[in-house]
Amino acid sequence: MKLKPGVIISAITIYMFSFSAFADSSSTELISYIKSELQEIHEADQATRQEIQHALDTHGRDSAEVQVLWQKQSQIDANNRKRVSSILEQYGWPELSDFGDLSAARAILLVIQHGDLAYQLQYFDMAE
Repeated sequence: MKLKPGVIISAITIYMFSFSAFADSSSTELISYIKSELQEIHEADQATRQEIQHALDTHGRDSAEVQVLWQKQSQIDANNRKRVSSILEQYGWPELSDFGDLSAARAILLVIQHGDLAYQLQYFDMAE
C-alpha cells in the first residue's frame, strides 16, 4: 500500500506534537497567545474551503465563483504558511502537556498538508 505525502505528514506531525519540546516557553501568556494564533489560523484555513465546497456543489468545478474562491484560498494558505513557519521556527513544536489538547497540532497539520511537498518536507527535520 502506497501512502500519500499528506497521510505521512499527518502521522509525523501528531507524533512530533506528542513528544517534542516547546523550546523554553512554558509561560502561560505565551502559550495562550500561540494557541489563539493557531486557532485563528485553523479558522482561516477552513472557512474558505467550506465556501469552496458549497460553490462546487452549487455552481460546479469550472465556475467563476469557485475560481475566485480558490484564488482567495491560495492567499490565505500563503499567509498561514508564513505564520506557522514563524511559530515553528521561533518556538519549535508545542508540547501536548503545555497546550492540553491537539487543537494546536491540528492547525499546524492543516497548514503543512495544504503546502507543497517542499514545504511539507521542510519540517521533517524538526522531528529529530
